[in-house]
Amino acid sequence: MKITLFDKTGAKISPLWPLALAGLAFALICDVFWRYVYFVGFPDGHVTELQAVEEPLAINFNWISLVLGLWFLLLAIMARRFAIKKMFIYTAILYFAIVVVAIQQF
Repeated sequence: MKITLFDKTGAKISPLWPLALAGLAFALICDVFWRYVYFVGFPDGHVTELQAVEEPLAINFNWISLVLGLWFLLLAIMARRFAIKKMFIYTAILYFAIVVVAIQQF
């Protein structure tokens, strides 16, 4: 029997789980953007060395979170037709590992 990541016969999950993680990803994007990108050098325009190092990290984290947030939305749409449990778990573990590494870097 061939087992694939998108199997119509396997255990299905609710579309709310991928939607919740997509919402978390988009909330983290907003939080990181406002803290580490938008207010760099506020209010006097002086950028410290720490802010200069944190800004590219925050921008990269935001791009990764945007891609994975859109992937979670796609998984939520596909959850009604396919059993996406394995793909969802793998992606969720990957995203939480990225968040942990990002927290360590900031």
